[in-house]
Amino acid sequence: MTTELEWREKWLPDLRACPWHPLEINGSQFVIKWFFTACSYEIIITDFASFWYEEVKDDSLTDRVKKLNPSLDVCMIQVLEHIENALEKTLQNAVLNISLEPIRDGIKHDIMLSFTSQWIGKPFIWKFYCSLQDSRISSNHMIIPLMVMVSELQRRQKELIKIIQNKDREIQEYTPQEPVPVKNNLKTEPFVETAFEMAMMTSREFVYELKNCRTNTFNASGQDLYRQVMAINAWTERSPDGELDSCMAEFFPEIDHREHILGFILDQKDGQSRVQSSEEV
Repeated sequence: MTTELEWREKWLPDLRACPWHPLEINGSQFVIKWFFTACSYEIIITDFASFWYEEVKDDSLTDRVKKLNPSLDVCMIQVLEHIENALEKTLQNAVLNISLEPIRDGIKHDIMLSFTSQWIGKPFIWKFYCSLQDSRISSNHMIIPLMVMVSELQRRQKELIKIIQNKDREIQEYTPQEPVPVKNNLKTEPFVETAFEMAMMTSREFVYELKNCRTNTFNASGQDLYRQVMAINAWTERSPDGELDSCMAEFFPEIDHREHILGFILDQKDGQSRVQSSEEV
């Protein structure tokens, strides 16, 4: 039977393992995710009510490049890299725009995401034509992963509470019996879980997170947790001993994998760091 280490060395992440990214266009909030190869891409965009998807590869990709940028003479890998950089916001001159395209008797179902930029001294245009999807894609890529993320965060919170309580007991054991003068700002009160929960529930930050959840959920740490969830799900799908099989396997069909989970997570985090550094500059 394949060991976890052997499987990790062969695992190839796909679109499901790629995290969501907040995207604001003309005051409207979206989240978007994508997956690029040397000759194709997949993209999903949602306004949290509807989900749109597009996959373009090989000849279809070449034809679109020629149609939108007829004077461009570069290899397809460079084109895909330029498009991905625009989505990652590393292209300083890229301007994103989004619009709904009417189909079927004028009813608006599909969505078009486009951007313009300068490349090799020439204007570059790209358009994503994403079609409306059924509820399955929202379950596969959003609802079920978010449920697991919440469950995992609850588990980690419980572990942190245990650690804090153990530290409180250790501090109490080392506290001298005779009172020692201590500055008020250096005195730490014992941790009380119920008091902590009440303080969090009544804090202003709770309301702030409620109002900004569409952008804050998939910040850098949220994206990292999403990758962890999807990576461990991919492993448990293929493991007969996986404890999460009953929870998630039915939502994710089995695929072939060829890269290391940890390598993927670290590569993605490194990419996020490069994006942040670019924005700071």
